Order: sequence, then C-alpha cells, then structure tokens
Amino acid sequence: MFPVFRDEEALPADADLSNVITRALDNTQFLIVLCSPRARESSFVADEILYFKRLGNSDRIIAGIIDGEPNTSLEEGKIKEGFSTKDECFPEPLQFIYDDNGEQTSQRTEPVAADFRVVINGRKTQGWTSPQALQQHLIEETTLSKEKVTRIVKDYDNQLQLMLLKVIAGIIGVPLDDLTQRDKAYQLALEKQKAKQLRRWLVGVTLLAAISVGTGTYAFKQQRIAEAQRDRAEGLLDNVRENLNFMNFDLRDVMLKYAPSNERVRVMQRIDALLEALSTHNDSQSENDLRAELIVLSQKADVILSSAAENPEEALPLYEQSLVIAQQLIALDPKNSLYKQDLSVSYQRVGNIQLRIGDTDAALEAYQQALTIDKQLVAQYPLNAGVQRDLSISYNKIGNIQLQLGNTEAALESYQQALTIREQLVALHPQDAEFQRDLSGSYNNLGNIQLRIGNTDAALEAYQQALTISKQLVALDPQNADFQRDLSILYNNLGDIQLQLGNTNAALEAYQQALTIREQLVAQDPQNAGFQHDLSVSYNNLGDIQLQLGNTEAALESYQQALTIREQLVALDPQDAGFQRGLLVSFWNLARALDEQGKGAEAKLFWQKCLNQLLAMQSNGTLLPDDVQFIEVVNQKLTQ
Repeated sequence: MFPVFRDEEALPADADLSNVITRALDNTQFLIVLCSPRARESSFVADEILYFKRLGNSDRIIAGIIDGEPNTSLEEGKIKEGFSTKDECFPEPLQFIYDDNGEQTSQRTEPVAADFRVVINGRKTQGWTSPQALQQHLIEETTLSKEKVTRIVKDYDNQLQLMLLKVIAGIIGVPLDDLTQRDKAYQLALEKQKAKQLRRWLVGVTLLAAISVGTGTYAFKQQRIAEAQRDRAEGLLDNVRENLNFMNFDLRDVMLKYAPSNERVRVMQRIDALLEALSTHNDSQSENDLRAELIVLSQKADVILSSAAENPEEALPLYEQSLVIAQQLIALDPKNSLYKQDLSVSYQRVGNIQLRIGDTDAALEAYQQALTIDKQLVAQYPLNAGVQRDLSISYNKIGNIQLQLGNTEAALESYQQALTIREQLVALHPQDAEFQRDLSGSYNNLGNIQLRIGNTDAALEAYQQALTISKQLVALDPQNADFQRDLSILYNNLGDIQLQLGNTNAALEAYQQALTIREQLVAQDPQNAGFQHDLSVSYNNLGDIQLQLGNTEAALESYQQALTIREQLVALDPQDAGFQRGLLVSFWNLARALDEQGKGAEAKLFWQKCLNQLLAMQSNGTLLPDDVQFIEVVNQKLTQ
C-alpha cells in the first residue's frame, strides 16, 4: 500500500500547493480523509475531496472519524439526540453523490468510515494518536480511577487495531471479518513461533540445570509451587477488587437511576459481604482497598436515606466513617486529586445529613470544607470538567442553606456562581446529560429565589428554561427515575407560580402533571422515601387549589392523603426536619379547611396538633425563623 502521500511530509518547502496536491490526487488509488468539525470547515479539504470524486473515484474514499459526529447537518434525529450542526464531521462533498459530469446531486451517500473516537462512560470523544497519549491525558486531565483509565486505554488500543484493519480492508478489497481472522491467525502464528523458540531455549536451560543442579531440585519445585499458589491467590484478590470497583461505580450508577430501593438495598448488602471477605484476607489494606471501602460505606448510607424501609439514623456514622477514610487517603498521598475529590464529596454527604436532622450550622461548616477543597482542585486543574462540576455542587448546596436561613442575597450569589460554571460546562459538553441536568437544577434554584423575593416574571422564565432541559432529558431516557423526578419538581414549581399569579387552571394542570409522574414513581419504587415525600407535596398542592376554588370536600380529601403519607414518613424518621415541617403544613391545612366548612370543633383538634408541632420543632431547633410568628396565630385560633 506504499507510498502514502501526506502533504506535511511529502511537499517540498517551495512547492506550488495546488499543482503538487492535484498531481498526487491524479496518481493515487485511494483518498483517506480524517474527519472532524475542523475538517468540515476547511475549504481546502472539501476541494480535494471534490476533485477526487470528479476523477470518478467516489468509491475509493475512506473516512477516519477523529472528532465530532457524522451527518448532524442532515439528520434531524441527531439534533434531537443533543447534537448540533456544529458537530458535523463529514465535509459536504463526502455526503452526496456526484454525476458523470462531476456535479453534485441531491442523492445522499456515506463513505466507508473507521471510527477513531474514544468511548468514555458511553460517550464518544475526540480520538488520540496512540493509547499512550490517551493514557497520559486521562491521568493528567481527569479524575478517573486507575482501574477505569486502564480499561479505557486497553479498549482503545483494541479499537485502534480494528479500525486500522478496517482501513486496510477497504484498500485491498477484502471483507473486514476475513481480514481480522487473517490477522488473528497471523498473530497466533507469531506467538507459536515465539513459543517454539522459547521451548528450545528452555530445553537448553533445563539440560544445563540438570547438570549443574542436583540436590536443589526438590527445594526449587517446592518454592515454585508456593509461588504459584501465592500468585493464584493474588490473582483471585485482584479479580475480587476489579469486580468490586465495577459494582461500586458502574453498577451503582445504574441501580440509582433505574432500580427500586429494595433492590438497591439487596445489592449493596452483597457488596458489603464482598468487602468484608476482602478485608478478612488482607492483613494490610492497600490504598485501592481503602477507597473501595469508602465508596461502599457512602453508597450504603445513600441507600439507607433513600429507602423508607431503613432506619435513617444508621446513615450518619457510615458517612463519618467514609470521611475518616478519605482523610487517611489524603495523608497517604496528599497530591492525589482523586482522593481530594473523595474528601470533598464526603464532606458534602455529612453536610446533607446534618441538614436533614436540622443542624444547619454543622451542615454549613461541612459544605464550606467541601467548597475549599473544590476551589483548590479547580485552581490546580482548571480544564477538568469533573472538579468544575464538584465546585458548582458545593456552591449550590451553600445556596440552599442560605436560602433556608433567609439570607436571600447570599443564596442568590451562590446560585449565580453555580449557574455560571454549569453554563460553561454545557457549552463545552453539550451532549453530557449529567451537565444538562445540573444546569436545569440551577435554573430551578434561580426560579425559587426569584419567587422568594417577588420577581414572578424572572422566576417563571427560569422555571421554563429548566423545564425545557428536563423534558429533553426525559425524552432521551424515559426510564431514568432521577430525570422523571426532576420533571415533577419543575411542574410543581410552575404550579406554585401560576397559583401566585392567579392562573388557577394553569396551576391545576401543572400540579396534575406533577402528581401523575409522582404516582408512577411511587408505584415503581414504593420504599423510596423521597418519592413518597414528593407525592405528599402534590396532594397538598391539589388541596390548596381545591380550597381556593371552594371545593372544600375535595381539598380535605387531598390534605388527608398528604397527611397519611407524612405521618408514616415521620414515624420512620423522626429526626428529619423536612418531614417534620411537612407534617406541620398538613395540620395547618386541615385546620384551615375544616374552619372554612364551619367545623370549628374538628378544626381545633388540628390547630392544637399544629401548635404542638410548632413547639416541638422550636424546642429541637428545626423551626425556621420565619415560622415563629405562626405560634401566635395558632394560639389565637385556639382561643376563638
């Protein structure tokens, strides 16, 4: 297949480009085009392809895709998948058939293409010149684990070999499968030849050993047996570690998105058993073992918090254990960015549960610790999308606390910082569903705070932006429970703002859409405490609408459905400040609705429950500052 003409190597310094390249195209049998959005934009690349096709060589062009996505400029389906026309990698002359006169027709075609892009987490990114170059990039510019880097690089090495064979197959006119079988046979023959040479060498060595070594043979054999057993045991342990890493990361992600709570609990229990077995056979844990234990502890706690069948109080010590391990790993390797990320996430999780039990000061302190680490990582790795995302999450969590404490200006500032980072990440990675979801969450938060300060138009616009993204994500992955839940929250928020604007019918429609999604989620995963809480919020909102429309019986029914769920949630987790507040709201709403029906005696029972709940929350420090005023209001109701 030689010679191969490459302009960077084959052109003399004083060459007339057009003449030299034209002559090369006249004399070549095949044209290989490296396709990317940059190639698409080049008029020179397009001209060379066009010239080669007008020579009658349309079937002698092979495309090598190194970046971008094919046919986004022609296929609407690609746009719906999240691509844009700017991602197009095929130059236009590659996409159409040319007639005998060399004129472009409207009939589409597609070249034989070898795909040299890298697949990471199911997404295709730009290709690399070698596995070694890719490995160096992944180690220096990402926070992927060593195991995952090794797996990606190994897969890419195999992919490069296969794509090279695909190019060769296109040139020599042999089906790819035939060529791969030939290559396997060739490689096998090489290995057999090496093995034959090795056997000859071993025969010689064995004869020499037999002559020079006599009585040591038995001891040598015993030593080899012991070494083989040790190697076999180490291999088994490595296999366990590799499978445990898979379950901790890949399997966990799938389970969180698609599996019901009871299934997640069952799988996590099996992972715990594996970890315990690994620890039992390990006198001294390696860094990888420690990190595996950290992940298991954290995810076990996550599952406990998401399941209504588990005791939430068991989660905090697990998070605290994982935090200690993260600190140990940093002490072992202070420069390891992956360990720093683990420490940041551990602080966030401890903050989450402190916030859940109403200790806002402890939660804010934990979030500030995470923020400090994330800022350091971003300063050290400014191009790393993972650490940028972690920083946006820390800003977002601090904004949530500030909003809960009534510090709207501080909350708005934190939300804006998170939004800025997320808009940049989506601009750089428009096909990343995780970044898209984060951006939707930021718009939602912005809507919440704008609504809090009375900017209803700005709030409505922010909610609409979030809703647009959320609908796209659900369309791409309708089975993803996280996407479905996000969409229900946005419908719920839109209902709130429509109700505030006086658009009762629009509010009712939005609330109904949220309710439908939430009923489906609870049916799929009845043990999920978060889904149950969301459903109670939907029933409560429907009650508000019905009460406003004068349908007090329907309002009472909806409020009672919300109360039933909330009493169950509080019974399962009495420390959860959010569940306690939900119970307070239900008592309040039922008392109001009964008052409007003229059932004063029944209403007083709920006003009393409302007062008891307010005083209990004030006593344990979970009552929000804005809610203290309601104690006096309830007292007045009870004395009427």
